[in-house]
Amino acid sequence: MRQIILSVLCLVLFGKAFSQEATLYNLGSGSLSGVSPNGLIAVGFDWFSGPFVWTEGTGKIVLGDAEAYAVTNDTMVVGRFRDPNTLVNGQPTLVAGYWKNGEWTSIGGLPGVDPFDTEWYSHGYGVSDDGSTIVGMGWLPNYRVEAFYWTEATGIVSYGQDGGYNSRANDANADGSIVVGWDGEDGGPDRRAYKWDPEPYFLGSFSPPYPVGESRGISPNGAYIVGQADAQPFVWTEADGMQRLIDETVYPVGGAALGVTDDGTIVGFVSRTFSIAWAFYKPAGEDLRDLGEYLATEKGVEGLEKWNMYSANGISADGQTIAGWGINKNDDRFSFQDAYLVRLTPPVSDISVEVNIDSAWLPVAAAGDTIPVNITLTNNSQESITTDFRVHISLPGGLSRPVRARGSVTLQGGQVLEKEKLMKVIADGPSGTYKVVAMWGDYLQNAASFSFEKTGSTIAVTRQDAERESIVPVLEQNSPNPFNPSTRIAFTLPEQSVVTLEVFNMLGQRVAVLADGVRGAGTHNVTFNASNLASGIYIYRLQTPGFVTTKKLMLMK
Repeated sequence: MRQIILSVLCLVLFGKAFSQEATLYNLGSGSLSGVSPNGLIAVGFDWFSGPFVWTEGTGKIVLGDAEAYAVTNDTMVVGRFRDPNTLVNGQPTLVAGYWKNGEWTSIGGLPGVDPFDTEWYSHGYGVSDDGSTIVGMGWLPNYRVEAFYWTEATGIVSYGQDGGYNSRANDANADGSIVVGWDGEDGGPDRRAYKWDPEPYFLGSFSPPYPVGESRGISPNGAYIVGQADAQPFVWTEADGMQRLIDETVYPVGGAALGVTDDGTIVGFVSRTFSIAWAFYKPAGEDLRDLGEYLATEKGVEGLEKWNMYSANGISADGQTIAGWGINKNDDRFSFQDAYLVRLTPPVSDISVEVNIDSAWLPVAAAGDTIPVNITLTNNSQESITTDFRVHISLPGGLSRPVRARGSVTLQGGQVLEKEKLMKVIADGPSGTYKVVAMWGDYLQNAASFSFEKTGSTIAVTRQDAERESIVPVLEQNSPNPFNPSTRIAFTLPEQSVVTLEVFNMLGQRVAVLADGVRGAGTHNVTFNASNLASGIYIYRLQTPGFVTTKKLMLMK
C-alpha cells in the first residue's frame, strides 16, 4: 500500500501526537466504490487482484471471485460472489451476498426464480448503516431485472417493475426503511429516478418528455437523495423536489451525484468532456468544489500536481472521508486508474490507540536490541468499555511475533491508559522494515502501527534460526508445489503450543483442517490430500495463540 501523508506528518514520534488536517491514501490500481459510515473501512476493486476491503491497519484484503460495493462499520461487505453451492449446469454462480468474518454468505435470488445463468442471477449494491437491509437486483429468465431488498427475517422481497420494464435498488438509508434506485418504463426511458418507502415513488426529472434518471445514494436520515437525471447531477428533498447541482449550459455533458450526508454534503463527478471528468465535493449550503483543487488550495495538500481525481464515489456519515478513483502519475509510471481515500480530518472512534518508539532507539542496528514500545489507549466516550487488545510485531518476509498476547482491557469513560512493552529485535533478524501493530476490538478496522528500520543483517531468518532463538513458529512452503493430489507441509514450534493448520480457497472458505490441537516444540510434518478439490491456488494458515502466518499452494490436476 502506498500512502501519501499530506499537510502534517501523522506518525507519533518523540512521545507527541501531532494533529493532521488532511490525508490522501493512494491505494494503487483500481477504484473505491464505497466507504463505511464511520470512514474507517473502504471497499473497491483492484485491476490485478480483484475486489478488496481496506483499512489503514490491514491494507487490502482480497475477497476472491466477487464484487464489492458497500460496507458497514462492522465490516459487512455487500456485493456478489461465485457461490459453489449455487450451481447452473454444475458450475458455480455469481450470487448476491455479504462477506463478514472472512467468508461470503449468499442471500439468494428473486423469490421463485431458480438460477439460470452463472453470471446473471442476483446482485447486492447497497446496505443500510446498521447492516439489517441489503438492496440490489435479481435477474429473471428473460434477462429482465427487478429491484429487491433483503433482511434476515424476510429474505429477498422484490419491488417489482413499476413502469413495466426493469428496476434496480442502489442504496438504503440508515435503518433500511427507504431504498433508492431506478425503475424503467416500457416504451419510455429504461431508467427513472425512484425511491421505495416501501411504495414506489418517481422523483421527477429535468426532461419531462423523456424522464431518464437514476437515484444513486441516500443520506442516513433519509432527508436527501442524490443521483443523475437527464445526465445532470441532482439532489432531491421532500420540500424542494429535484434540484440541479451544476449549470447545464456550462457543463452540457453532465455528471452524477453519488453520495450524501445527513447535512446535505454531496460528492460525485462532473464531466468536462465525454472522456474527462473531475471529482466534486459540495459542503452543505455551499457551491461545488473540484475535489483536487480544494485539497491543494484550501487544505494545503501537496503532491497533487499529477493527480487527476476523476470521481468521488462515496462519503462517510460525518462527511470527512471521501472515496473514489483517479489517475496518479506522481511516481512516473503508467497508471490506468488508481483508488484513493481522502480524510479531511482524522476519524474519531470510541477508542483510539497510538504506538510510539522514541527515536533515540532507532534505527535498530544489525546486532539487534531490546527496545521499549509505548502504547496509549484512549476511551473517547463517557462510558466504560471493555475490549480485546493485542500487540504484535511484523518482520520482513511476512513473519509475525506477539509483543502482548491477546487479552482484554477495561477503560472508564475518558480514561487514557499508557503501557510500555519491551520488544526484542534479534541480531539474526533480516534487515528492512519492521512494524509494531496495536489492535483493539474486532482488529480488522481498529489498529495503529509504527514502522521502523533494522539496518544490515547477519543471517536471514531460517527455520533453524527461529527454533534456536525461540522467535516464532515457522511455516514452510509446501513440497512439492505445484502438486497433485498430495503435498507435504512442515511447521516448526519454538515451544509446545495449541496449533491450528487450515487450508482455504480463494473465496475464504475453509476446505481442510490439517492440524488442530496441542503440538510439542520442534518440526512437524502433515500431508494435504486434495484429490476432492478443483485445480487452483489455495491458502494454508498456521495459527497459535498470539501468532498467525499464511502461504499459498497450487493444485494442478
